[in-house]
Amino acid sequence: MGSYYPVNRDDAVRKVREYVSVSALTDIGITQINWRWNGSNYVSDPAELLDVDKNIEVSAKVLCRAIELSPNDIAQAIGNYHTPNPALKNKAKEYGESVLLIWKRLKENEQ
Repeated sequence: MGSYYPVNRDDAVRKVREYVSVSALTDIGITQINWRWNGSNYVSDPAELLDVDKNIEVSAKVLCRAIELSPNDIAQAIGNYHTPNPALKNKAKEYGESVLLIWKRLKENEQ
């Protein structure tokens, strides 16, 4: 459905509920929690993910869970956070590796 920039909180709540009713594959809030793969596991109402604190809390839980499932492969864990579909495991790992490469470059630039 694309990005949407609400004019106020009520508008955001209405729109996020509308989006989820059309497709559970909806990313919500500051950390873009995907309702189908993650959000519905942690909150009962997608509008809860519009709260910044709640959104970051859920995001941290999702990342911790991804790390628990791939404790010896941080690239896979990061990838699974981003792309949790088991059918896309290789794509997820590639994404995780790209994130780690960016992190490495940022660390090198700090020095």
